[in-house]
Amino acid sequence: MKFPLYASLPLFVLLATLALESGRAAPLQRGPARVRWSVSEVSETITAGTKKTVTVTLRSTHELANISLWMSPSLEQVLTIQPARFETLAAGQDHEVKLIFAAPASAAAEEHGGTVHVKLGEATVPAPLTIGVRVTRRLN
Repeated sequence: MKFPLYASLPLFVLLATLALESGRAAPLQRGPARVRWSVSEVSETITAGTKKTVTVTLRSTHELANISLWMSPSLEQVLTIQPARFETLAAGQDHEVKLIFAAPASAAAEEHGGTVHVKLGEATVPAPLTIGVRVTRRLN
Protein backbone atom coordinates (compact mmCIF):
# COMPACT_ATOMS: atom_id res chain seq x y z
CA MET A 1 0.00 0.00 0.00
CA LYS A 2 1.45 3.37 -1.05
CA PHE A 3 0.84 6.58 0.87
CA PRO A 4 0.63 9.79 -1.11
CA LEU A 5 3.37 12.33 -0.39
CA TYR A 6 0.88 14.90 0.87
CA ALA A 7 -0.18 12.51 3.66
CA SER A 8 3.03 13.29 5.57
CA LEU A 9 2.65 17.04 5.10
CA PRO A 10 0.80 17.68 8.42
CA LEU A 11 3.60 15.99 10.38
CA PHE A 12 6.24 18.02 8.53
CA VAL A 13 4.37 21.27 9.22
CA LEU A 14 4.04 20.40 12.91
CA LEU A 15 7.77 19.64 13.26
CA ALA A 16 8.78 22.78 11.36
CA THR A 17 6.47 24.90 13.53
CA LEU A 18 7.91 23.45 16.74
CA ALA A 19 11.45 24.14 15.55
CA LEU A 20 10.60 27.75 14.70
CA GLU A 21 8.75 28.33 17.97
CA SER A 22 11.69 27.10 20.00
CA GLY A 23 13.81 29.89 18.55
CA ARG A 24 16.36 27.58 16.98
CA ALA A 25 16.63 24.06 15.72
CA ALA A 26 18.10 21.50 18.09
CA PRO A 27 21.86 21.07 17.56
CA LEU A 28 23.24 17.79 16.35
CA GLN A 29 24.65 15.88 19.30
CA ARG A 30 26.70 13.00 18.04
CA GLY A 31 29.57 11.38 19.85
CA PRO A 32 30.83 12.21 23.33
CA ALA A 33 30.30 15.66 24.84
CA ARG A 34 33.14 18.11 24.31
CA VAL A 35 33.65 21.50 25.90
CA ARG A 36 35.70 24.43 24.73
CA TRP A 37 36.96 27.36 26.77
CA SER A 38 37.23 30.82 25.18
CA VAL A 39 40.95 30.71 26.03
CA SER A 40 43.28 27.76 26.50
CA GLU A 41 45.22 29.29 29.38
CA VAL A 42 44.89 32.06 31.97
CA SER A 43 48.02 33.52 33.52
CA GLU A 44 47.69 36.29 36.11
CA THR A 45 49.88 38.17 38.56
CA ILE A 46 48.29 39.51 41.72
CA THR A 47 49.73 41.37 44.67
CA ALA A 48 49.13 39.92 48.13
CA GLY A 49 46.07 41.63 49.64
CA THR A 50 44.38 42.30 46.28
CA LYS A 51 41.97 40.54 43.97
CA LYS A 52 41.36 40.43 40.24
CA THR A 53 38.46 38.98 38.24
CA VAL A 54 38.86 37.44 34.79
CA THR A 55 35.84 36.37 32.77
CA VAL A 56 36.04 33.41 30.39
CA THR A 57 33.35 31.47 28.58
CA LEU A 58 32.61 27.79 28.28
CA ARG A 59 30.77 26.11 25.39
CA SER A 60 29.57 22.50 25.11
CA THR A 61 28.73 20.40 22.06
CA HIS A 62 25.88 18.72 23.99
CA GLU A 63 23.29 19.91 26.46
CA LEU A 64 24.67 18.87 29.84
CA ALA A 65 23.00 18.80 33.27
CA ASN A 66 24.39 19.02 36.81
CA ILE A 67 27.82 20.30 35.83
CA SER A 68 30.48 21.30 38.34
CA LEU A 69 33.76 23.09 37.79
CA TRP A 70 36.60 21.48 39.71
CA MET A 71 40.02 23.06 40.26
CA SER A 72 43.35 21.54 41.19
CA PRO A 73 43.93 21.73 44.96
CA SER A 74 47.05 23.82 44.27
CA LEU A 75 44.77 26.69 43.17
CA GLU A 76 42.35 26.65 46.12
CA GLN A 77 44.31 29.29 48.08
CA VAL A 78 44.19 31.86 45.27
CA LEU A 79 41.19 31.11 43.02
CA THR A 80 37.41 31.15 43.36
CA ILE A 81 35.18 30.09 40.45
CA GLN A 82 31.72 31.61 39.96
CA PRO A 83 29.50 29.85 39.26
CA ALA A 84 31.10 26.60 40.41
CA ARG A 85 27.99 24.67 39.27
CA PHE A 86 25.60 24.84 36.35
CA GLU A 87 22.21 23.19 36.50
CA THR A 88 22.32 22.96 32.70
CA LEU A 89 24.69 23.94 29.91
CA ALA A 90 22.82 24.50 26.67
CA ALA A 91 24.60 23.10 23.64
CA GLY A 92 26.35 25.57 21.37
CA GLN A 93 25.97 28.57 23.70
CA ASP A 94 28.62 30.51 25.60
CA HIS A 95 28.34 30.29 29.39
CA GLU A 96 30.20 32.91 31.40
CA VAL A 97 32.56 31.84 34.18
CA LYS A 98 34.27 34.32 36.50
CA LEU A 99 37.72 33.44 37.78
CA ILE A 100 38.40 35.46 40.93
CA PHE A 101 42.07 35.59 41.85
CA ALA A 102 42.80 36.76 45.42
CA ALA A 103 45.54 36.37 47.99
CA PRO A 104 45.47 37.54 51.61
CA ALA A 105 47.84 40.36 52.58
CA SER A 106 49.92 37.81 54.51
CA ALA A 107 50.40 35.54 51.46
CA ALA A 108 53.96 34.68 50.52
CA ALA A 109 55.33 35.58 47.11
CA GLU A 110 54.95 32.35 45.15
CA GLU A 111 53.52 30.78 42.02
CA HIS A 112 50.48 28.51 41.81
CA GLY A 113 49.58 26.39 38.83
CA GLY A 114 46.86 23.94 37.97
CA THR A 115 43.78 23.33 35.90
CA VAL A 116 40.02 23.81 35.98
CA HIS A 117 37.99 20.79 34.84
CA VAL A 118 34.36 20.36 33.82
CA LYS A 119 32.84 17.47 35.77
CA LEU A 120 29.71 15.63 34.74
CA GLY A 121 28.94 13.69 37.90
CA GLU A 122 32.18 11.83 38.64
CA ALA A 123 33.33 11.92 35.01
CA THR A 124 35.64 14.62 33.71
CA VAL A 125 34.82 16.10 30.33
CA PRO A 126 38.03 16.54 28.28
CA ALA A 127 39.57 20.03 27.76
CA PRO A 128 40.78 21.47 31.07
CA LEU A 129 41.58 25.18 31.40
CA THR A 130 45.20 25.75 32.44
CA ILE A 131 45.70 28.36 35.17
CA GLY A 132 48.88 30.07 36.35
CA VAL A 133 48.91 32.57 39.22
CA ARG A 134 51.89 34.51 40.46
CA VAL A 135 51.50 36.19 43.86
CA THR A 136 53.83 39.11 44.54
CA ARG A 137 54.46 41.10 47.73
CA ARG A 138 53.77 44.79 47.95
CA LEU A 139 56.91 46.95 48.06
CA ASN A 140 56.85 49.43 50.95
